[in-house]
Amino acid sequence: MIIPKALQEIEKADLEDLVAREVTENKHIEYKLTLPSDKSEKRDLLADISAFANADGGDILFGVREKIEDGKNTGLPEAFLGLRGANIDQEILRLQNLIRDGLEPSLQVEMRAVPGFEQGPVLVVRVPQSWNSPHMIKSSPCFYVRSNNGNNPLGVQEIRQVFLLSQTIEGRMREFRDERLARILSDEAAVPLIEGPRVVFHILPFISFANQERLSFARLRELDGYLKRPFFGGLVVDQSQIEGRAKRYRAIFVNGAFEIVLARIAIASSERMLVTNRFERQGPTECQHAIMALQKLEIPLPYVISLALVGAKGYRVHVSQDTMILTAGPQPFQRDVLVTPEALMERFDTSIEDLLAPLLTSIWNAAGYYEKPQ
Repeated sequence: MIIPKALQEIEKADLEDLVAREVTENKHIEYKLTLPSDKSEKRDLLADISAFANADGGDILFGVREKIEDGKNTGLPEAFLGLRGANIDQEILRLQNLIRDGLEPSLQVEMRAVPGFEQGPVLVVRVPQSWNSPHMIKSSPCFYVRSNNGNNPLGVQEIRQVFLLSQTIEGRMREFRDERLARILSDEAAVPLIEGPRVVFHILPFISFANQERLSFARLRELDGYLKRPFFGGLVVDQSQIEGRAKRYRAIFVNGAFEIVLARIAIASSERMLVTNRFERQGPTECQHAIMALQKLEIPLPYVISLALVGAKGYRVHVSQDTMILTAGPQPFQRDVLVTPEALMERFDTSIEDLLAPLLTSIWNAAGYYEKPQ
């Protein structure tokens, strides 16, 4: 980004510095004096947003006067004036609705009003690089990509390449996850685990599988945790043990992917039963810790979250609220590795419990229930 700050940290001085440095419109920034009002202006904004999303992302700044030469905008900011008389909350909602209804597939952007200017606040619209591209304008099926020269339409071959890239990233994610689940099933996890079935969560940032960048162990060691331990390819950030074996761990790989394993999920008895409360309660908490760590490392959204049950073939779920009464579910699990559908996290203010709820319901479905018994 041209403004190297999180959106909520951008201040008046950061914007005025763009004038001082004569930062012209380019691949990552666009200036606009007013908010869109007519059909043409709305379409232009949708073109800008989709073009940024289909490229590397960027910022659109409203309330900026550009320098004029020969009656045309030069792309150079002359002054940050702000938006006069605008009800910012209403305008943000209006723009969100415009983007939601105007682009396919849907796209999440962030917006923030920066106060302190002559005529009102400057509205910053931050468009992330999308891993669900290409995005197009619904009203006129066109695909655009951003360059230093503005928005450029994508040709047929370029559209095909974008689709193939998206499919490649998804393939890399599934290959990584499947390889990790196979290792955990064969007792080759990041640390030795206690015996029995395991629940495995993976949090996979798209960017981790789109490039070859790697995090240094120096950065990983800064993350909060207990009993940290390096392993081949990453660092166990936090774990709890029983007699030298982990009953739980949270690990990050050098590519930024997180793995969470909960191993103490079965009842210690001759009956082969799982206590779902042990991972339905702890799983969201562990995932939230991992997401906070990714934020600290500045690894951008979106993240794919997956859930798998490993080594549970032949087990049933424990359904009684009274742990003294061991009541099993109607059918045992039929697979050694059960992988649920994935969830996609696109906003940090999304409830992790809501994201994981359909995944956990899939576990109950596999146990023979329509939903978790009340």
